[in-house]
Amino acid sequence: MNKKNQYNILIEASKLYQPTTDGVKRYTVELLHHLYLENQKNNQFKIDLLLGKYIIPINDFLKFDDSQNRVVKSENIFARELQIFKSGIILNILYFIHLKLPLIFNQYFFSYYKKKYYSVILSDLTQLQKGKYKILENKIKSYDLIHILLPQNILFFKNINSSFITTIHDITHQLFPEYHTQNNIIRTEKGIQLSIAKKSKYISVSEATKKDVIQYYPIKNEDVQMIYEGVNLNVFYPHSTYDSNILKSLEIANKSFFLCVGTLEPRKNLIRVIKAFELLQGEIQRDMYLIIVGNKGWKNKKIKKILKNNSKNILFFSNYDELDIFYNLSIALVYPSLYEGFGLPLLEAIACGKPVIYSNNSSMPEVAGNAGVPINPYDIGTIKNAMKELILDKNKYAECQKNGASRIQNFTWEKTAQKTINYYYKILN
Repeated sequence: MNKKNQYNILIEASKLYQPTTDGVKRYTVELLHHLYLENQKNNQFKIDLLLGKYIIPINDFLKFDDSQNRVVKSENIFARELQIFKSGIILNILYFIHLKLPLIFNQYFFSYYKKKYYSVILSDLTQLQKGKYKILENKIKSYDLIHILLPQNILFFKNINSSFITTIHDITHQLFPEYHTQNNIIRTEKGIQLSIAKKSKYISVSEATKKDVIQYYPIKNEDVQMIYEGVNLNVFYPHSTYDSNILKSLEIANKSFFLCVGTLEPRKNLIRVIKAFELLQGEIQRDMYLIIVGNKGWKNKKIKKILKNNSKNILFFSNYDELDIFYNLSIALVYPSLYEGFGLPLLEAIACGKPVIYSNNSSMPEVAGNAGVPINPYDIGTIKNAMKELILDKNKYAECQKNGASRIQNFTWEKTAQKTINYYYKILN
């Protein structure tokens, strides 16, 4: 490939409009925001986003807001989103309402129905896979590099022969198939196999994930670039000023609690956390809570039943908007997952000055290191003892905080974006 002044990069970004929040969506949002900032320095790349059948320049989608000191959606994206919005039947109805009664079609109303985007975008991408959008296909083929942020989404590019980078977050569909739906296993495996057939390059989000990828697939070590995820230090940092509607409504603003963050699915090991917390309550006579923040994933009937029938001291929230407040007010984060490709909540809790209790497997020791207490996630007693230690041993608690403050500087989204940009350049040259 010949060198040129500006390369064209296309990023498949449908995760932006997934109605629920998970680790991959948060990765997508933060990576795009910081790629935007990083690329502003020398404008080396022309970066566009693919959303269904629409290609939107990242500079049209995002902007830096000086008043908020962060990257936000551009003002004109409302009109562009409406264009996507009109792709579905129900969205056409809403558009009709907008034309007739513009006063009720405000930003709040628009945001409420935003969850409709994701299915529309995926439906459009399916048409791309079937070769229905020839003009769009030709545009896509003109890009120097296409970045797929989730392996199964490369399936939509079946008919496109271009240079690809695929981010692999984990291969739990291989390691723990019992914790996935059959559809997710099939789609993820098909996606990775297609990426191999297309001779994609790869980004792994941890050394553990890179090791697994090379072990389970015919992918060479030199074709996988490990780039850690990061933490947004403008959002997650130690602070004591709160205006939390959630905590006020529940009257727990002055209560002690341990925090869990993760999707309600078996791999997150939440049932053992609840049992460990119950044991802890029996040993330490304090008015404590266990708060779980996450979305409802798959195979979660058992955990939902336990949450429904359990103590009033165990609370569940599906809203990530006040996550920084939960971290700051918690005793510690309890994160005994059975496997993680990275483990973003570990970083966020550490950035907020909190120790973490984490599993001694997969990527978690890489991320948490000496900023917390490692445990065997299958041993309820060990989880309980770690929680108890952080309550009673002030020296251990302070040591974890001190170690975390120095460790967190190694993991920032700025570094993630810089290394991603450098990897683009390395492949293109």
